Amino acid sequence: MASLGTSHPLVPYIAYDKFSAKCQAFLVTKTSYAELWHFSHAINDPKWCDAIKKEIIALEENDTWEYVVLPLGKIVVGSKGVYKIK
Repeated sequence: MASLGTSHPLVPYIAYDKFSAKCQAFLVTKTSYAELWHFSHAINDPKWCDAIKKEIIALEENDTWEYVVLPLGKIVVGSKGVYKIK
C-alpha cells in the first residue's frame, strides 16, 4: 500500500524544541497523522471511522437531511466525503 502521508515528510528535519509550545502542538498535528484521500483508506482506520460516525450523527441532529422515497424519473444528488484534519 502506498504511503498515505506527504511524499516529503517533515519529521526528520524539524527540531521541535526550537518552536513555541503552540507551534509545537500545530506541527505535531501535521506530522504525526496523515490525511486520507479515499474512503477505502478511512474505513480501515478506527480513528477515521469514529470521526465519520460523529459527523453523520451531527448531520442527523441538525436535520441536514432526511430519508425520502425518490420520485419516479428523479435522480439522486451525489455527495463526496472530504477527509481533513481540523
